Amino acid sequence: MVRPKPRRLLLTALVLFCGGLIYLFFFAGQASPINKQVELLRKTVAKHPDETELTAGLRSRKIRRLFTDTCRIEAAVYDVSKTYRFDEIGPSIMAARTPYSRIEITIYDLNITEIREDQAGVRFTASLDLMPYGGPSMTDTHEIECRLEKNDDGWLFSEIRIIDVLER
Repeated sequence: MVRPKPRRLLLTALVLFCGGLIYLFFFAGQASPINKQVELLRKTVAKHPDETELTAGLRSRKIRRLFTDTCRIEAAVYDVSKTYRFDEIGPSIMAARTPYSRIEITIYDLNITEIREDQAGVRFTASLDLMPYGGPSMTDTHEIECRLEKNDDGWLFSEIRIIDVLER
């Protein structure tokens, strides 16, 4: 049996330790704000039955702050493929929420697919539990890809694509 040399073990341990530190300082440090931004979008788009017009207006303003000056939204399943300006995003999302008394969103399998100093890619599964006014509840599950850009305001969404409608 061949025993590894202590020097080689020490070198391997040192390389692994340095790699772990680089991961913690760069990737993990960047991942947390990106995850928080996805969670903030989820919470802001959600709708509760007791939501007032004032609350909806505040949500619209909050939604606008989550996006870059222009944002590409593609959802072939809903026949949407458009680049929205900063001032169009909030009203468009609020209009999409209008037919529902309740919207609950659950995020699964959130993965950061790419991360650079000022750009990131995220992919996740989103399950939407929708309660239309005067109708039965519906559930839609989608695979979603997002691009985010980092600027002085933090990580902002620059592109959202609904890849697929899934059964869950």
